[in-house]
Amino acid sequence: MQAKELKEYLYKHPDKLISVLEHFGFHKISITTDEIRCAKPDGKNATSVAVSLQEELYASCFSNNYNGDFLGMIENVKGFSFYTIIKSIHHHLGLKLDHKSNHVDLLGDIRKYKKSNKEKQNKNVFYPKSVLNKYIPIPHFDMINEGIAPSTLKKFDIRFDPEKSRIIIPHMDWEESDKVVGIVGRHAMRADLLEDLGIPKYWNYITGYSKSSNLYGWQNAKNNIDKSNMLIIFESEKSVMKQDTIEQGNGFAVSVGGHSISDTQVKFIIQNTSIDCEIVIAFDKDVTSDTEEMEQLCDRFNKFRTASYIHDKYNILESHDAPIDRGVKRWKYLLKHRKQVSEGKLND
Repeated sequence: MQAKELKEYLYKHPDKLISVLEHFGFHKISITTDEIRCAKPDGKNATSVAVSLQEELYASCFSNNYNGDFLGMIENVKGFSFYTIIKSIHHHLGLKLDHKSNHVDLLGDIRKYKKSNKEKQNKNVFYPKSVLNKYIPIPHFDMINEGIAPSTLKKFDIRFDPEKSRIIIPHMDWEESDKVVGIVGRHAMRADLLEDLGIPKYWNYITGYSKSSNLYGWQNAKNNIDKSNMLIIFESEKSVMKQDTIEQGNGFAVSVGGHSISDTQVKFIIQNTSIDCEIVIAFDKDVTSDTEEMEQLCDRFNKFRTASYIHDKYNILESHDAPIDRGVKRWKYLLKHRKQVSEGKLND
């Protein structure tokens, strides 16, 4: 099986999903109708890891500040390569590993991406912006200390929940930009204290919000993408706001909440960007150091758009840094020296 097929298999067989977690050392596992909670292999907090029992198998490791898919979560926690994890799961479950490449049908791909973006996507529930009124519209000093301008925090409507001590990050729908579809709360307490107390760092206030059917920041970036001829895809919301700050309010970046990009997101991006727009994948260093995985991500775009990714050749980032975490100078250097992918092969 390939990664997508493997996730579909695990989604349909929750007992196998739990077995895989145990295989990689996760413990204190509990399951409800909509999610699995467990502790990290080296942790004691039984709610530190959450795996959503939806088809995409979204996962969060709160102490590691990770939000993405299940396989990526294992990669993040264990430090293994993506291929090693896939191979290990196949061996553990007695499944056959597919080494063959997919047959490429260019016309089929064109037909697929021309279909309505609304097909086969999880429908997010719309809420009016008034749902945010219960939270204080004030920039939190943690976000300012991260290098995000107060004007950007105001534009992205960042708020604070004093009752739960969480920074509120609203996610607006990518088509109905005045509608709230997700509310992410980031705890203001230090990560080590949160783990000791068993408190998740991130919390989704809206149950069932599908990040794979949305792009954070699209509503603020869309008018600047044509001007820059570039769309940057980050993992986290903070990176999007940092890029907007660096561009003095003219940011052209979105985030996907992890290091996987859904078919729905690929379709939406192709349908809503010009043919001259370059797609730049700017995931965290621990992901972009896997050249093969970055090639595969870029290959999903490069039949229709120029695609590239950020590559830290000279190790100017720490192991889990986002490319934009170490200041303007390093970010601009990394962006300038990004690696372009053409027809599945890296350009030297």
